[in-house]
Amino acid sequence: MLYAFKKLLIILFFLPLYTFAQNNYVFQHLTVEDGLISNPHVNAFQDAEGFYWFTSVSGIQRFDGKNFITYLYPNNETNNSPDQWPGKLLEDKDNNIWIINGGGINIYQRKKQIVTRLYITGTADSITNNVVSLIKDEQNKIWIITNKSIFQYNYALQKPVLFSNISGVVHSDIITITYSNQTNLFWFLISKNGVYEIASFDTHNQQISYLVNMDVNKVLRGYNPIAFFKADESNNLWMSDYFGTLCKYNTATNSLSHYSILNERNKEKNKTNYSQVYDF
Repeated sequence: MLYAFKKLLIILFFLPLYTFAQNNYVFQHLTVEDGLISNPHVNAFQDAEGFYWFTSVSGIQRFDGKNFITYLYPNNETNNSPDQWPGKLLEDKDNNIWIINGGGINIYQRKKQIVTRLYITGTADSITNNVVSLIKDEQNKIWIITNKSIFQYNYALQKPVLFSNISGVVHSDIITITYSNQTNLFWFLISKNGVYEIASFDTHNQQISYLVNMDVNKVLRGYNPIAFFKADESNNLWMSDYFGTLCKYNTATNSLSHYSILNERNKEKNKTNYSQVYDF
């Protein structure tokens, strides 16, 4: 009884401190006046050493909490307009930083402290706008996906090696790709004449299968641009359009769940039904 009483006192003593700490957040706002590259679209990333990285269409920046260091892309093409979204950053097993921009694949070489361009030689996939996505799996393999092929980066050769040609199977534009480490499946969000479809690519048998689910088709066939498409650790596919329709597709049970709380919260605060999801 005495032990329980002491335990209760300890919990009550620390509870106010815990509550205070929960509300004691400090936010730092970074602007162009602090050295941030002027660009309306910026992605953020924290690497294994704790540095923060910010992307723009012209280059990447490292932030150590006080100062920015800017690394511009080599041979920065004129087609990198301010309206473009730079790709998300990826860190490989050698702590190099990978990024896709309008000019293709760029790699920040950690040891040399320079940004170099990675070319996919001997194939039409070296055309810049063919690169769709960069993905790192749990084995630290780097996958490069284009509208025509899937490549795996060979660290020994220091170049991409063709893994599978998908041009004969995927006859539409690949909008975005997500990867499930649990099942070793790539999930493709594909657009055909403005209508979306979902397909999976099995890395073991290199087969592509198209998802057939009427509920999912109703969501995807609304001709609304998809803002968010991602697989979680439980093999669920999450997707959202720019109007705030958030859905979860359970790949095991072939069922779809809708979440309207985002729209309801936004309607209360801003008197509008639209609430956008970009990432989680």
